[in-house]
Amino acid sequence: MKKTFEYLVETGDDAGKQFFITKMPTFKADKWAQHLVKTLAAAGSALLPSLEKYPVQGLEQLAIVFFGRMNLEDLEKIFDGLLQCVQVKRKSEKAEGEITPLREGDIEDAMTFVNLRVKAFELHTDFIHATYQFLLPSVAATIGIATGLSEEA
Repeated sequence: MKKTFEYLVETGDDAGKQFFITKMPTFKADKWAQHLVKTLAAAGSALLPSLEKYPVQGLEQLAIVFFGRMNLEDLEKIFDGLLQCVQVKRKSEKAEGEITPLREGDIEDAMTFVNLRVKAFELHTDFIHATYQFLLPSVAATIGIATGLSEEA
């Protein structure tokens, strides 16, 4: 059974809305993570000279810089993949409500988008980590950094 968790929005225009975030199927999650890591690596290689000259303060700023450097098509593919993991519990006459895929208009508050993406991202860190470990030697060679891994590994 795929891992699912509930997210209840507590503040903002979506307060009280209940969302369910489910981990992607394995093959889809692996492809999504490969795309994310390769896109981040490409963005990072273009940013290295700037980051050395103007370091960022913290992981949040670094993520904004990297995501901001991605082309829009890649960014949309990554973010859409995360939102495809989300379902919403619709208010209905049924006592328990109906859980259905996310649709246009289900989210009114911009922070809800951000929070849902973060929660979905957290579900997939194992795939991101595995892809990163697999691609690290070739990415490091491409952008010219030492990995600490032997060439035999």
